[in-house]
Amino acid sequence: MKEAMLKFEAVNAQEREAYSHPEYQELLKGLAAAIEVEEDLKWKLEAARMRTDVWRTEQATARAEGRATE
Repeated sequence: MKEAMLKFEAVNAQEREAYSHPEYQELLKGLAAAIEVEEDLKWKLEAARMRTDVWRTEQATARAEGRATE
């Protein structure tokens, strides 16, 4: 926006120029890639937590069955 301010007086023209700047476009692509990696890791972590919960439940059930048969 600061660079565009030197070229244009109208704020909407400055904004349009700033958003279309190749540097900004490249930044958005990098941000999109980072978000994609973050979301992938987030859901992998959630899946691991769910597997842990299932394992805990199975272990508790096995313990309860062991006590019931004693």
